[in-house]
Amino acid sequence: MQEPAKDAEAIHKLLQTKGKKLYSGIKAKLLSDNNGKMPTKNNIEQALKQLSKAKAKDTSIIFLSGHGMNIGKDYYLIPRDAKRRGSQMDKNSLVSWQKIQNALVQGLGRKILLINTCHAGNAFNPRLLKDSADQNIIVHCATDADNVSIEMDKLGHGVFTYSLLKGLKGKADIFDEDHGKIMFKELDAYVSNYVTQLTGNRQKTVSQAGSGGFKDFIFMQL
Repeated sequence: MQEPAKDAEAIHKLLQTKGKKLYSGIKAKLLSDNNGKMPTKNNIEQALKQLSKAKAKDTSIIFLSGHGMNIGKDYYLIPRDAKRRGSQMDKNSLVSWQKIQNALVQGLGRKILLINTCHAGNAFNPRLLKDSADQNIIVHCATDADNVSIEMDKLGHGVFTYSLLKGLKGKADIFDEDHGKIMFKELDAYVSNYVTQLTGNRQKTVSQAGSGGFKDFIFMQL
């Protein structure tokens, strides 16, 4: 993957600017190779700690773009300063999926996780999928376990991020009578269909809600 920094920066900027119409206040943290702090293990884990402060009426969103991998039954995000031990990655230098999930769980309110990592679906083996569902985390990821997240130079972003950006800028607003409200289910459907279209059916997104489902909600106000 060559575009994770651009992906993170674009989503960070859009959520801050567009989110002002929907939320009374926004606290955002950007970790990027180009801007903000570098996405090192320590910086990622420090940023995750902020989520524990979320209140009942807050919405917490994590957008991940980069490389991920499985070690045994567990999934890890590979930070900028990841280290190798011989021919293998040193898992102590990686950020575990469990740490990301736990950070969301510690706070209150709505919790959304957007994942654009290689083989993102591998994060959701049965145990991790059940854990996320039990904790009512809403997840939308770029690909299932059998495919990779595709990039196209002409788009300037990963296909998943490009589709998210298009959707959030208005393309996902299907119902004209709702006065510019983009519902999460609208966004989910748009991104899923557009990713499939752009990649000729080579990439399919994966979404999940809590174990008891969830009521649709406004994700963006245009």
